Amino acid sequence: MLPLPLTNEAIEKVFAASTMLPSTTQATTPINSIDAETKNNSLVVAQTPFYQAEFGKLIGQTVLNTGGVPQIQESIIENGTMNGVGNVTNLETWVDTFKSPAIAYGVGQGILTTKDKQRATWIAHDIGRTNNNGAITYHGVMFFSSNSTGKLAFLNNLEGLYITEVNGSKQTTKMWEWK
Repeated sequence: MLPLPLTNEAIEKVFAASTMLPSTTQATTPINSIDAETKNNSLVVAQTPFYQAEFGKLIGQTVLNTGGVPQIQESIIENGTMNGVGNVTNLETWVDTFKSPAIAYGVGQGILTTKDKQRATWIAHDIGRTNNNGAITYHGVMFFSSNSTGKLAFLNNLEGLYITEVNGSKQTTKMWEWK
């Protein structure tokens, strides 16, 4: 899979749309029109998340830059559940650039692994915002690639919109397919 070049305008539209996830019982729901003049460009996500993780753990941190715009590299391991697959491990590496004390822009990459050693890789972009109680909410888009012919084959070229909540040592993630 080739990463798509994302302009600042496109990234802002994706993140704005990802904050309005569906709340109805339809199979898919258009959540934000990217082009107001054509209905063909509506952003549509699956109604239910295909990936959920209730446990994520920070396993390493490195300061990359302290001058000008601070940057931190983080390694995280997340244990999750994927529809039709079961339990998976998500090993993640992120570079967070702090745009302000309350806003971070993240670029990540990782490997999803099943118990029987099938693998899929991903790259992602997100924006994290700190709320009043210190928790951070990340809204992002993830692009998957897999050469698996098994359970993870559906991830090849799949795009997901996700929300990750980090509150102290607790991290949870939900991801919906972007259709």
